[in-house]
Amino acid sequence: MLTMFSEKTFKSLFNNSVDAIFVVDAEKERIISANEIFRQVTGYNEDEAKNLTFKDLHPEADLSRALECFRESASGRPSIARDLAFRKKNGSIFHVDIIPVDMCFDEKKYLMGIFRDVTSRKKIKDELALKSVILETQLEMALDGILVLVTKEIYFLQINARMICGIFHRS
Repeated sequence: MLTMFSEKTFKSLFNNSVDAIFVVDAEKERIISANEIFRQVTGYNEDEAKNLTFKDLHPEADLSRALECFRESASGRPSIARDLAFRKKNGSIFHVDIIPVDMCFDEKKYLMGIFRDVTSRKKIKDELALKSVILETQLEMALDGILVLVTKEIYFLQINARMICGIFHRS
């Protein structure tokens, strides 16, 4: 629980962070405050950001995962929610990693969500996975035998190379 920080210290960290941050009333599960980065990224103004719920911010497919992440944090088991879909004011979706942090001010429980947009990282990862499948397919379909060694160890042995070498199963 964050009880050691003064309100002034918290506001300074909150307002000067390079990450988007929002604070949720743990009981009502509604945003009560959001920093400028949150508002820039999502398109909500300060008044609109207040009172947003998880249902407003997450598509149905990711809503239960978002709620579970924050509820676990509230019960003392924080976990990072990776690649979570997040809805902007205009309805468009982007992906974030959210770190939930439970806090207590004036003996009231709050949850703080700190997030970063990971849409670009997700797109690159998905493109790399697709290219990997394409490359593996091309290698398997090649007519020549292909053997790849990395530091004297077999790294890849294409099907025709297996037949040439007399190896008929994958290791």
